[in-house]
Amino acid sequence: EIKECDWSSDVCSSDLYVVTVGTNPAGRAYRVNGNDYTTPQTFSVQPGGGLTVSIISNPQPGPSGTRYAWASWSDSGAMQHFFIPTSDSVLVATFTTQYQLTTASGAGGSVTPATAWYDAGKNVTITGTPSLGYTFSAWAGSGSGSYTGPSNPATVTMNGPVNETASFTLFPVQVTVQSSPPGRTVLVDGNLYDAPQTFTFTSGTVHTIAADSIQDAAAGTRYVYTSWSDAGARPPSESLLTAPPYGARRRIAECVTTGSILPKPHPQRRSPSWSRGAHVTPPACQHVRRHVPALA
Repeated sequence: EIKECDWSSDVCSSDLYVVTVGTNPAGRAYRVNGNDYTTPQTFSVQPGGGLTVSIISNPQPGPSGTRYAWASWSDSGAMQHFFIPTSDSVLVATFTTQYQLTTASGAGGSVTPATAWYDAGKNVTITGTPSLGYTFSAWAGSGSGSYTGPSNPATVTMNGPVNETASFTLFPVQVTVQSSPPGRTVLVDGNLYDAPQTFTFTSGTVHTIAADSIQDAAAGTRYVYTSWSDAGARPPSESLLTAPPYGARRRIAECVTTGSILPKPHPQRRSPSWSRGAHVTPPACQHVRRHVPALA
């Protein structure tokens, strides 16, 4: 057998170990003995010698919404280590492909999780949380494994970069306008109604309410507006009602007669009681401003 030998070191070519270094997936950047590579490379190593191998950066960028995170070397070494072959060898750096999940929300709510990276193939649960006064509407998704539809929570599979946007809508609420005593007329959005009257409004919308100053009843009796149940007398103005963010809301217009009975409101003005009293002449009808904050 003919050998090529380096007589200065007494090493022959047949005594060298051939080490091939590469990555999976291909094209990732690595370093061997201080030199950077992105393609497989072959090195000759003397017995007892070795190679210093490392990963240049971690994670490494890929196409839009894709990156590669170092997972391991095939010899189970650290990200940077000295590899000593004992035979011809193949040394491979394995990277995990990760995709970005981008989440966003429209007005009226929030989403979880926030935008983040996930390993390829991972199932991720996404949840839309509506703010007070809103209800979840739907997901609009794009990308392989994304979800589009009304389910909440929903699941996406990270087969590629995924975008998910949650939308929310204001939900309807019922508002009941009453009078005390019952049967008095009220104006809601410019229309006349006999109280009590229940309306269905969209949460957060603004409406006008009013009550005539003096309303006739039976012969010799009339009713004079005094106040709304949730406010005292204020300067004349148009009353504004913002539909509440949830549940039902009642507005009561309290009146007194110019006869012999006088309404005596409960301290919380929820359910007026009645008591006998002397003839009184209340002030003229005064509209009050009432504003229920709409929640964003």
